[in-house]
Order: sequence, then C-alpha cells, then structure tokens
Amino acid sequence: MDQPFRILALHHNSILRDGISILIETHEGLHLVGSVAEPGPAVLLFEKERPDLTLIDLDLPADTGLGALHQIKAMDAEAVIIGLVTYDWSESVSRAMELGATAVLAKDLLGELLIPFIQAARLRTAMLHVFEERSTP
Repeated sequence: MDQPFRILALHHNSILRDGISILIETHEGLHLVGSVAEPGPAVLLFEKERPDLTLIDLDLPADTGLGALHQIKAMDAEAVIIGLVTYDWSESVSRAMELGATAVLAKDLLGELLIPFIQAARLRTAMLHVFEERSTP
C-alpha cells in the first residue's frame, strides 16, 4: 500500500465537503483527487482520475447522487463507492446498494467513521489486487 489511496468526494454542502477534505488530507496515505458539489463534474472527474474510492452524497435533490452512482458504476463496475446519507435511512440507501455502492455511511458519523470506512475500502482493494495477481497464470 505504498501508493496513496485516491479519493473523490461529491457533496452538495460546502462545510461538509471541506470537513471531508480535511479528514482525508490529514491522514497519511490518502489523497483527495477532487471535491465537487455537483454530480456532473463528479462523473467527469471520476472518468478522468479513476479514483480508488468515491464518496457520494445520496441526499442530493432529485436523486442525482444515485444518478452519479449509476453512471460511475456503468463506467467501472468495480468502482468502490461509499454513499453518504443523513440519519434518515430512506429508500435511497436500498437503491444505492442495489446500484452497487460498497457501503453507506450516515453523515452524523463522518468524524468518527469516515477514515475507518476508507481504510476498510483500501484493505479490500489491496486484497483484491493480491487475489487477481495470484490467480493470473
């Protein structure tokens, strides 16, 4: 795990976006490739940067967070995505999991659990790479 784990964040709230950025950038081995407020730029940035992990706000108006999740998974079925939701675990959580989200995290737990969730995703990714290397003849 010598390479930085590259993360893209999509969140409509600038204060939460800034907090997420600070949490990520202050942890060794993590690198924020972009932090955006709108789904369109997030999808374009994902396509350009191919981050190791994408954080997506599932509370965006008109289910546009779910739309971004769907578009990213259509580009890369193996994309690792963590959905972020308010404490109201609505239908968007079920829909996000159906669309292929790796996990969903309540926003009120970001300070406590974001980094452990990212570390778990990083470990999962590293384990999959080892498995792929060993299974390739």
